[in-house]
Amino acid sequence: MYCFTNHTTWQASKIRRSACAIPQRRGNRSKARPSPPSHLTGARPYREDMADNGSEAPAAGDAGVEYIKLKVVGQDSNEVHFRVKNGTAMGKLKKSYADRTGVAVSSLRFLFDGRRINDDDTPKTLEMEEDDVIEVYQEQLGGYL
Repeated sequence: MYCFTNHTTWQASKIRRSACAIPQRRGNRSKARPSPPSHLTGARPYREDMADNGSEAPAAGDAGVEYIKLKVVGQDSNEVHFRVKNGTAMGKLKKSYADRTGVAVSSLRFLFDGRRINDDDTPKTLEMEEDDVIEVYQEQLGGYL
C-alpha cells in the first residue's frame, strides 16, 4: 500500500505504508493499490466497442463503422439498451446482458422474431434494424402434465 498523506504529487507519494504515520490494516481487507488519477498518467477513459451509454455520435476512431441500437427485454419487462456494431457477435451482447442482470448466460434464451439467437450470429446476419427488440426468457427444463 502507498501513503497519500502530506505529499504534493502522486509521484512523490510512492512511500511504503510502513514509513507513514498511518497504522497498518489487519485482517481480511483488500490489498489493492490505488491507481493514479488519469490526468497524471495521461490515460484515456475506457470505452467498450459495444457501448450502451446512449451516446449517438461515434468516437473519433470509429469513422465509417455503422452502429445500431438494440433493446433487450426480459420476462419482467426490464429493458436494457445496447449500441452494437453490425459485425459484433451476439454472444458478446448475451454475456453483457447476463453480467448486468446477474444471471448465468447458459440459463437464458435470446429470441429475435421468434427465432433463437446463436452466439456466432451478428445483427447483419439476422437482418436487424435500428431499435429492434430482442426477447429474453429463462430456460425451463421439464414440466408435468
